[in-house]
Amino acid sequence: MGWSVCRHCPLQASAGHISGIPAVCLTMQRSSSDLGEVATYHDENFQPSEEETPQLQLTQKELEGGEMEAEELSRMHFDPLLSAFALEEFELPADIRLREMPLFPKWHLPFKVMTVFLAVSFVYTFLRDVLQPYMSQSKNDFYKIPILVLNKVLPWTSITLLALVYLPGGLASLLQLHRGTKYSSFPVWLENWMGVRKQLGLLSFFLACLHAIYSLSYPMRRSYRYKLLNWAYQQVQEKKESSWVEDDVWRMEIYISLGILGLGILALVAISSLPSVTNALNWREFQCVQRTLGHAALFLCTAHALVYGWRKWVEVKHFVCAQRAGGAATAKTSPGVPQSRRIREGYRERYRQCFLRSRNLVLSTSRAPRLKMDSISLMGSSPACKVSFLPNGLKNGPRDGSSKLSVAIIGSGDFSKSLAIRLLCSGFHVVVGSRQPKRAAEFFPHVVDVTHHEDAVGKAPIIFLAIHREHYSSLWDIKHLLAGKILVDVSNNRRSNQYPESNAEYLASLFPEANVVKGFNVISAWAMQSGPKDASRQVYICSNSVEARQQVIELARQLSFIPVDMGTLSLAKEIENMPLRLFSDWKGPVLTAVALSIFFFAYSFIRDIIHPYMKNRQSFFYKIPLEMVNRTLPVVAITLLALVYLAGQLAAAHQLFYNTKFRRFPFWLQGWLQSRKQLGLLSFYFACIHVLYSLCLPMRRSERYLLLNMAYQQVHANIENSWNEEEVWRVEMYVSFGIMSLGLLSLLAVTSIPSVNSTLNWREFSFIQSTLGYIALLIATLHALLFGWKRAFEEESYRFYMPPTFIVAVALPVTVIVGKAVLMMPCVAWRLKRIRRGRDDSQHHAGRERPAAHVSPERVTIM
Repeated sequence: MGWSVCRHCPLQASAGHISGIPAVCLTMQRSSSDLGEVATYHDENFQPSEEETPQLQLTQKELEGGEMEAEELSRMHFDPLLSAFALEEFELPADIRLREMPLFPKWHLPFKVMTVFLAVSFVYTFLRDVLQPYMSQSKNDFYKIPILVLNKVLPWTSITLLALVYLPGGLASLLQLHRGTKYSSFPVWLENWMGVRKQLGLLSFFLACLHAIYSLSYPMRRSYRYKLLNWAYQQVQEKKESSWVEDDVWRMEIYISLGILGLGILALVAISSLPSVTNALNWREFQCVQRTLGHAALFLCTAHALVYGWRKWVEVKHFVCAQRAGGAATAKTSPGVPQSRRIREGYRERYRQCFLRSRNLVLSTSRAPRLKMDSISLMGSSPACKVSFLPNGLKNGPRDGSSKLSVAIIGSGDFSKSLAIRLLCSGFHVVVGSRQPKRAAEFFPHVVDVTHHEDAVGKAPIIFLAIHREHYSSLWDIKHLLAGKILVDVSNNRRSNQYPESNAEYLASLFPEANVVKGFNVISAWAMQSGPKDASRQVYICSNSVEARQQVIELARQLSFIPVDMGTLSLAKEIENMPLRLFSDWKGPVLTAVALSIFFFAYSFIRDIIHPYMKNRQSFFYKIPLEMVNRTLPVVAITLLALVYLAGQLAAAHQLFYNTKFRRFPFWLQGWLQSRKQLGLLSFYFACIHVLYSLCLPMRRSERYLLLNMAYQQVHANIENSWNEEEVWRVEMYVSFGIMSLGLLSLLAVTSIPSVNSTLNWREFSFIQSTLGYIALLIATLHALLFGWKRAFEEESYRFYMPPTFIVAVALPVTVIVGKAVLMMPCVAWRLKRIRRGRDDSQHHAGRERPAAHVSPERVTIM
């Protein structure tokens, strides 16, 4: 169906128009190309020509004579209806606009909240750290405003916004526990709060990134340089050989490490909010990332703020003008998130009164004693509204339900409510069957016909079964009514392979005369209600009836989902297991990364911490939070990157050894080949964390104290210049190669994003992932070798007869690079190319009866 707009209708708001929409006349006609119905909008004064045969006309007079008054229409909110459909797919003239769309409507409230917190925290910090020293001590610290003051404001606001993301969930849980039900509606302010949690989280991540950038720029400031020189001068004047403060060193090491870990986890949560990444996750995986990792990030950020404050809580000098220190005020917000009981009694009583007033207001305007939040959260209109406009211009009301396709839903749970609202927005007449229709009617919009099971089944050709498997038998009494009907099973089990047969196959055995279709089970109730733009749009559908399957596929398209035809009902079990998977492709790579991290951390701990302590009684335990972790991360990153390309080389060796590409790879090699993407992304993640740790090394207190001690020793030894040309060149090249390697790895990671991957052809994708990947591995290996330099040949580097960490790190990458060089030799490359093009010189070639064209595609798949 296409949209055509009449040239006589400017569609401009004028006096007497309702909600900014002019009095229009809707005409449904058949286009000349017979592609479907075309909706033509024109003015009511415009008379159609003889060729136009209008089937339905809604004029301003008819609207005024309907069930809804103009005053009620003016209060309706059309944004959810407009956003529920992919209107951008229709080509409309640029000068014709149905209505003026708002600019970032969901971001208005989060931006206002962020602005308020930024302003309050900025004023608070300015008064404490700039104005108070100036007034009491005549100390000019106004130079701190551009960086230092802002960098105290950013983390304060960031952690507060992150706490506000998870606070409404706790309040909603307490409200449900208090009421003893989940079907009672939440207050309007709580619904609005829960609707902007994604925006609050993204703003929190944005401010956290700005805070990290500001912090990393500290050593670049002139003020820091001058202070460092002044400290060195004071230490020389006081003849202090060492300015080391153990307590301060430990504080900064832990503080920086917790901040980096919190930012890294917060980045994973933010990346999972990308639409293309969200579409690749099922609901269980998405919830794990957003909830579990989100709370972990909040906990680490809170600990990060508490460690920053350290002992400032109990020191009187930090309480300036009766104001707490900045770190104390920041950390005071988030510990109250997991336990809402810490909210002050006064505010709790005020919120309770707010609940009662809002609930009484809703109940007074509705016909039911209780209202489910699903009935008002998407439609955006009052429960008293009995008519609303559908996207095709028709009036949505009970009196014209016969002119629309009816769809029945058996069940009255959360999924049933969300599905009913989605069907209503798509122009369907919805009938809900329930065992207790009077009670269930309270939780559905008024335009939904809520009745008994037998009445609902008789009114619709397509029936959604939104009930569990154990309740299928409740439909046995109406088995005769289900004959010839399309039954869409949306149920899921509690665990994978819970029953011998799938739920859909079991349903088909109970009702053999019905056409059972499996589908919509991978869509959650939240995704169904909030719209396909905020969740996965793919819907997997299978059925033994081709006609029934095609009808459900067309229904999924009208609901703005992307249907995927999976074939017969034998694949229903596979579809039912999809929502129950929890990062099944990531288990092996993650376990590999964890095992490598533990091994290399223990290796570095023994060499760099235990050995100096046992031999020379030198305590380097302060290096554990930051330096030991930073030595582990690059080794794990380069090892994982080497494992990505080692699998392909083993596959090539397998083909060369057997002189054929049609022989199956071993099971372990197949799994290795299929997990290369995950290994590469983990390698990039570890490399990014390594970069953050490395950039934070100059910010450590231990680095400052060591630098001051070196300055004192240089003055004491009367050395005018301590320049070391060889060391300078080594570090310059070491840093440069590391940056180039990270840049290439970033390209590899970006092309792994589904939305970017879909824009590349196979040759482009292979060039980036293979050629640039090997170059990144080569540069990363040079990066590690430059870090070691000559230490591989020094006897004191072998502690406990253990070689330096960089030697262990480059062993596997060097092997992979040498293997790639061997495969690139003309004689080997030519032979491998012939084998991969189909030449078969294996010993069992003569005994094979079938030609190569009949071999399963699994035998020729390497990637």
